Amino acid sequence: MQEELLKIASGHHGEKNTDYYLQYTPDHMTHLKDIRLFDGIQHFQVDSLLTSDSHLTIIDVKNHKGKLIFDFDNQQLIRDYKGQKDYYTDPFIQVEHHKLQLTRWLHHHNFPQVPIEPYIIISNPQTVLKTHGRDAHGYKNRIIRAKRLPHLLNKLPYRQKPVPWNSEERERFHQFVQKKNTPFTVSVVKNTD
Repeated sequence: MQEELLKIASGHHGEKNTDYYLQYTPDHMTHLKDIRLFDGIQHFQVDSLLTSDSHLTIIDVKNHKGKLIFDFDNQQLIRDYKGQKDYYTDPFIQVEHHKLQLTRWLHHHNFPQVPIEPYIIISNPQTVLKTHGRDAHGYKNRIIRAKRLPHLLNKLPYRQKPVPWNSEERERFHQFVQKKNTPFTVSVVKNTD
């Protein structure tokens, strides 16, 4: 139970650190935080979703300590911390699946198909980042330190042509996401049975 609580606390701290930098989101973008939606098959949760006239940006926050190795050949994330190695599924598999689910959700609720750009944000400034293997999908450029987030957001294109949705559709999207959002409640005791 203590290990589960530490994971939750670490994730929360990482999101709070990232939220600090998300305060500098450009005026043409809107930040929706901790969104959990149902895609018609199952629920999915996004740490942060940024909207603009031209695209949606999925932000997935990681707050690991030590050294993180993104192993693109084996589609895994390796954390090396205090001489111990932990192996996780590549977080890009998760965000690409969230992208698929969000695309499905948009279609199901009759919203225009807007380009979706997923990013992995590393919130702990002391984490050492390494990549290994062939980066066939350009994921390395989508691993961003939290402090670089304002720079990234200001660099993303403000408009692409054609503009996928107008301001009324975007506002309807924001309201509908808030209506359909079903926050997840964690029971640490239940998860440790």
